[in-house]
Amino acid sequence: MRDRNAGALRRAAMRSALPIPAGPTRVQGWFFGWKRHGRTRVAIRGIGVDVVKVDRISESLERFGARMENRLFTAGELEYCRRHKDPLPHLAARFAAKEALFKAIGTGLSGGVGWKQAEVLQPGGHQPKLQLSGAALDRFRALGCTASHLTIAHDGGLAIACVVIEG
Repeated sequence: MRDRNAGALRRAAMRSALPIPAGPTRVQGWFFGWKRHGRTRVAIRGIGVDVVKVDRISESLERFGARMENRLFTAGELEYCRRHKDPLPHLAARFAAKEALFKAIGTGLSGGVGWKQAEVLQPGGHQPKLQLSGAALDRFRALGCTASHLTIAHDGGLAIACVVIEG
């Protein structure tokens, strides 16, 4: 038997809920989503995701040593990672973040974009941020981007990063 108040409760809940779009809409070739605070629409210019096995980074660093470290990571990234008991998961997460960024801006490692042109900053345990320079920054600006969002995680021998760029 159906509860008589179920319909009324459902309608009341719907009236009190914030408007949520049914899905992303496409306007002039760009995807738009809802910004967290308010109803401002923001263009999502690119999304990149990457997963890295920590063992893969470990094996490569054993094989190529400081040469590889200096090619892939900035001095600030190396200093941050070495402060941890086990720096390898942190290095793998930064590698994944750079790969995810290069996917988001659509270049990979081409067009003059290099590993050190993207630096992962971890300001005092807060949300990690990307700092771009050189060709990576030029490409970011050429896409009309104004902000980037980064999340990184590492557990169970894997490191993952997701980058969303907006403009």
